[in-house]
Amino acid sequence: MGFAAVLGALVYLARESRFCMFYTNNPTIIAAMPLLVWVWWFHVADAAQTLANFVLRSHRVTLIPLVIYVASLWGVGLLGGYWVTTSAWAPAELQGAQGYWAMSTAGLIVAGVALCGFLAWVHRQEAPRPQSFPN
Repeated sequence: MGFAAVLGALVYLARESRFCMFYTNNPTIIAAMPLLVWVWWFHVADAAQTLANFVLRSHRVTLIPLVIYVASLWGVGLLGGYWVTTSAWAPAELQGAQGYWAMSTAGLIVAGVALCGFLAWVHRQEAPRPQSFPN
């Protein structure tokens, strides 16, 4: 996760320098540079949820992560993004692509926190309990 945070920060902080010119010189794409702040958070949250999910798979725990993914990625990310970008109450900054990126990032953050929390619970359940010996 630390490596993902460093790479995300590098991409975001170098977004207006020549760094973006390595990828494209299309002015439409360059105009989308404010979206890179969401990519930074998205990248860190994605690293957290991916690591937690793979460790849970190694414990042969798959059903609860599936439920977490459905609720967070589809519920918060996809449906939340649609709701934010089409509702009148949302601020102007969240209209269009910003809203979808914000809600997709929020969905990944929810998934990452939930999966890491669930993984901690699984580890506590599997920890050896101290034996009590009769006197």
